[in-house]
Amino acid sequence: LTLPLIRALASAGSSDLAFMVQCIQDAAVSADDFTKLRQMITDLGGVEYTQATAQSHVSAAKALLEAFDDSPSRQLLGLLADYAIARKV
Repeated sequence: LTLPLIRALASAGSSDLAFMVQCIQDAAVSADDFTKLRQMITDLGGVEYTQATAQSHVSAAKALLEAFDDSPSRQLLGLLADYAIARKV
């Protein structure tokens, strides 16, 4: 959750930012507060931004693969790049 969190922190207002920092610093953050933090990361665009950034990197990587002759290895690398975007963590 590093990039989504960084993006959300950059987008947060002062009260949201204070809550988020408190959650990050609290080693014993409650389950309710963690759930709220996860929702804030989504609401503040952290997840969407991260998905768009990852898709951009995958597109660039797949474009670079075009320099190589078509082969099972090249096809596998393209599939692995697509999988990195499609997988759920």
